[in-house]
Amino acid sequence: GTRNDNLPVEFGKCHYEKGDDGNVMYLLTSPSVVTYQTVGEGWSPHGLLETIATASPPFHALIDTGALVTGMTNLEVARYLLEKGLASMHGVVFLDSDDRQMVLIRDGWRVMKLSQCGIPWEHRFAFYDQVHTTGMDIKHTPNAEAVLTLSKDMTFRDYAQGAFRMRGIGQGQRIKLFVIPEVAQLIGTHVASGAGVSVEQRQRQMAALAPAQALEQMLKDVCAWLVINSMRAENVQLNLLCEQSLHNIWRKEAFRHIVRHHPLVDNRDAPELMGRCIEVFRERVHHSVENLVPSRAPYHTKLRGQIKQNSGLLQDLKNCKKDKPEGGEDPQEAAEKLLQLITRVEQHHSSHAVQAAGQDEVVNAGDIALQQALSSEQVQEQEQEQEQEQEQE
Repeated sequence: GTRNDNLPVEFGKCHYEKGDDGNVMYLLTSPSVVTYQTVGEGWSPHGLLETIATASPPFHALIDTGALVTGMTNLEVARYLLEKGLASMHGVVFLDSDDRQMVLIRDGWRVMKLSQCGIPWEHRFAFYDQVHTTGMDIKHTPNAEAVLTLSKDMTFRDYAQGAFRMRGIGQGQRIKLFVIPEVAQLIGTHVASGAGVSVEQRQRQMAALAPAQALEQMLKDVCAWLVINSMRAENVQLNLLCEQSLHNIWRKEAFRHIVRHHPLVDNRDAPELMGRCIEVFRERVHHSVENLVPSRAPYHTKLRGQIKQNSGLLQDLKNCKKDKPEGGEDPQEAAEKLLQLITRVEQHHSSHAVQAAGQDEVVNAGDIALQQALSSEQVQEQEQEQEQEQEQE
């Protein structure tokens, strides 16, 4: 699988299987396994589907990791592919709204479960929409070739997860990348910046290479660009993790106090400290809108304010004579360590400029904080939607 070092402190460090990452990178940069095709200007989702449906030799799967096929349901995509081509295919496998593996059969346009279908592997096509490019297994013929799409927001994890839907990759199964012009421009810009040359110089260097060398270099450039995207995404995730770990420091202390004194929870005469312990588990929802654009501040400044806001609670819990002392690190010291980590990360990013889209762009701590806030809002919205769906059910 795809591992991650962004783990809570209590989990310890992530242990990697020796050679796994190297094997994935080797396969995805090997011209014998992966090739690419540049999509022309003015492309459209329907145009992409027609290109895939009429290809010769035929493809056996479309792995839409880049979410380029929009405005159509999975069933509509399956029917469109059969109508426009796929002459050697008797059906198209897709995932329905309930995450079930279904197949649209050309003969009679019937839809049935894949487990009930007797179409041989070599005569069926599979469509993986972006949501199902991770963790979904569908059997393919040993020599199958799949189309895989790229988009500007993808990371190396997305790429690897999508490519390895073909479980026999490197053992007969192959991948063809469909690179749209916008993504090709981003790749060229970032790789040229990393090499310390202009985009024009990079283009001349690529043009001077032999076709086989150019293909291999392009595959390396794709992976390099996706790794850069991964680093940016991981930085935002690190901020979220540090903020959650920080909240856990006073929440754990408050929880211990509540467990020891739980008979007082519903008592009107409960000490004020009990109410403060309960309060740290509440997340207030504010609907007010500021009339001015909020000024951006370093992310560590926000965290320091949260530490200051809850330091009184930590001190009162520490001074509570009825609480037995707990082993482990002092909460205040743990909070300071997290703050120092974020400060070091911000200083590191502030000292390096990244050239993007032909311009020098410094990774600003305020931008990171803004991304973190947006990510947090998206998570909350998704949780609210899930709760509403459960209530309706």
